[in-house]
Amino acid sequence: MPETVTRTDRVSASREGLRPAEVTPEGFLRLDAYLYRGGVQVYRRADGTEQREWRDPEQVLAPEILRRHELLPLVNSHPVLGGGEVRPDNATALVVGTTGQDVRRAGNRARATIMVYDAATIAAIRAGKQELSIGYKCKLDPTPGTTPDGERYDVRQYDWQPNHNAVEHRGRAGDAVVRVDHADAVDELPEPPAPASAQKAGIMEELKKELAEAVAALAAANKRADAAEAAVVAERSARLDAASKIEGARAEVRARLALEQRAAAICPDVFPETRVDSAGKTVERFDGLNDRDLMVAVIKRVDGEDVPADLSDTLVQGFYLSAVKRADRGVADRGALAARHITPASFSPVVLSGGTAPTPVKNSDQLRADAARPSTIWGKA
Repeated sequence: MPETVTRTDRVSASREGLRPAEVTPEGFLRLDAYLYRGGVQVYRRADGTEQREWRDPEQVLAPEILRRHELLPLVNSHPVLGGGEVRPDNATALVVGTTGQDVRRAGNRARATIMVYDAATIAAIRAGKQELSIGYKCKLDPTPGTTPDGERYDVRQYDWQPNHNAVEHRGRAGDAVVRVDHADAVDELPEPPAPASAQKAGIMEELKKELAEAVAALAAANKRADAAEAAVVAERSARLDAASKIEGARAEVRARLALEQRAAAICPDVFPETRVDSAGKTVERFDGLNDRDLMVAVIKRVDGEDVPADLSDTLVQGFYLSAVKRADRGVADRGALAARHITPASFSPVVLSGGTAPTPVKNSDQLRADAARPSTIWGKA
């Protein structure tokens, strides 16, 4: 049964034909690299002896094998633990970059782009750690032989399963290297970014600063919103107050008009269309008269009594409303008597236009009995 073994390549330092490294705007490192080669590879057995293993270039550089090397994880030195493999459970700790999807044959070698993301690995490459070594599994055919070029081998490799690429000071694939600098300008590579820990600390500081700025901006926005809300509330309150005042003014006007109409109906002689005021000036009917003046005139006409000058406005208003009710009942009584065909000759009209009223033929009690309802008749001659 064929033996399955784990292998890492052996490397030389040939960089011929590779493009110089590029630093991306983010500070990552883009490298042109030889990944591995075909031919005889020398490995050391456990007993210290050497074993020559042949990788047929026509097989190991075939398109389907090249595709297996695309997007391989890049590590900084081969893993020591975990069987020397990169797995999902250790990838976070190990992976520092990736192999591109442009893996292609270049003569006897495989060539591709390598992207390095980790700051420490970039610094190590800049300091001279510039060789690559692929970690892979393969099967061994123990039949010895000779290559088409006449080179002897002990076993033949086949069925390659690559796992990762490693950056090494000295790898194991005769031509697996990267080119970091120009041949005539070693110092052109920019300084590497800060180590990951420093980057994280800087990012945290930036995040804290941005958070503080965001909190301050939110507080300022809330303050502006509160002020705007208070302004809206104040404006609405002012509008309600204005509307209330307008409605109050309208109510006062309506009450005044009602009072004037009552006073004119009950006391037409006291309030003619025009009159002469205390200064001897001819004025309109109610000019210069306040509500109390009109109420006092109505009370005096209906009750025939003067209103004391020191009587409170509240009591004056109460007496006025009572007098108006009595006057209204008098009008209603007259209407009821007329409806019952009671002749006006049965009583004398009550003169309310001033002077002394004549004694009625029937007193109020008799009139109420005639009308079959309690009332007081108020009218004019």
